[in-house]
Amino acid sequence: MIKSKPFFSTLGGSGSFGNYSVFSLNDPVPILSSSAYRPERKTVFYVFGFGGKAEEKSVQTIVEVYLGIANICLLNWEKEASTGILGPISYPLTAISNAKRIGNEFGESLIKLHNAGLNLTDVHVIGFSLGGQLVGYTGRKVQEYDNILSRITGLEPAGPLYDGIISLRGLGASDASFVDIIHTNPNRLGSGEATGSVDIWVNCENSVQPGCDGSNFGMFIEKNLCSHDLSWKYFAEAIEHPSAYVARSASSCEEWRSGQATDQTVFMGDEINTEARGSFYLRTNSEPPYGLGEDGSHPSS
Repeated sequence: MIKSKPFFSTLGGSGSFGNYSVFSLNDPVPILSSSAYRPERKTVFYVFGFGGKAEEKSVQTIVEVYLGIANICLLNWEKEASTGILGPISYPLTAISNAKRIGNEFGESLIKLHNAGLNLTDVHVIGFSLGGQLVGYTGRKVQEYDNILSRITGLEPAGPLYDGIISLRGLGASDASFVDIIHTNPNRLGSGEATGSVDIWVNCENSVQPGCDGSNFGMFIEKNLCSHDLSWKYFAEAIEHPSAYVARSASSCEEWRSGQATDQTVFMGDEINTEARGSFYLRTNSEPPYGLGEDGSHPSS
């Protein structure tokens, strides 16, 4: 599935992960006449992160939870997100600049689809890791055409080179009408800053999730990826079980832990209240099923 330029794969109806059609990023309009496209459904675009692959587990998981309920499209930028022969050093040298370029091209593609009849109020863009920062560029590009995306979800938007006083502009609340961000590995691979309309801090602001190794280790290694990857695992479970992840509003992790959270809650996933604003906290199990429902919106006793 690797091509010289990023492209879309679309799946829908009663299809399966291995049953897809391919469309050019520069000429996406044929998506709307595809046999997989259902105009009565919302359209979801998923973007994987640095070093990601079109057939990796995160893609398969997100695609499969939306099959049958949405038009699900993958933005495949496997070659441009690749670590290549440079390994992790390609993240600052090539991947970030590619994310900006492709994010802008993706925004232009969405405008082409909008001009051909796609209602942007029925579009949900989801990005994981560096893909979460890529879709921020997408949202801002769409606004250059006097339009706005309805919703962007950032699953652990990449933190390195996006956090801090002197850093790149990352995914933010103004990039869509509603931006929800799920944090599972903050201040390591994921952003540690609250920049969304709603920021959900899973297991408070812990950089290590239950069931993952908490020892100190380098940035781009498997032990960090355990907590980082749980963002898309939690989100997929929330799509399948809408009441499994209830997060409660608080001004800080410490306030939530001390039992001083407010009565305002949100559901992670498609049932989230898009009128909500601020930081929300919840806890999970250390193994599937991870969601604890209403009980998870309170700190453990």
